[in-house]
Amino acid sequence: MRDPVVRDALVCVHARPEHPWTTESLAAATAVSRTTLSRHFRSALGQTPGAYLTQWRMDLASVRLRDTDEPVESISGAVGYASPHAFSRAFRRARGMPPGEYRSRLRK
Repeated sequence: MRDPVVRDALVCVHARPEHPWTTESLAAATAVSRTTLSRHFRSALGQTPGAYLTQWRMDLASVRLRDTDEPVESISGAVGYASPHAFSRAFRRARGMPPGEYRSRLRK
């Protein structure tokens, strides 16, 4: 990643996906303003920091659902969701099906 602002933010997000990141807290962690962080993200990745974080969390959850027998409740907390219900809603929006169904389909 050539952009140091985005690179530093990605290091934070990848190291601690369970952290309750907001654009503001991520900007503070990378020592830039919210506006600067958002502008750099849009330019480098074509999306907002929040959209990237959601995508990253769903990617991590998808791998865990595919590769482990870990309960959905455990996965939801590990990828930063306060409740399994909130995680399931977000997962359905991102993947078009609930986590349990996603796991079942991948294992058939």
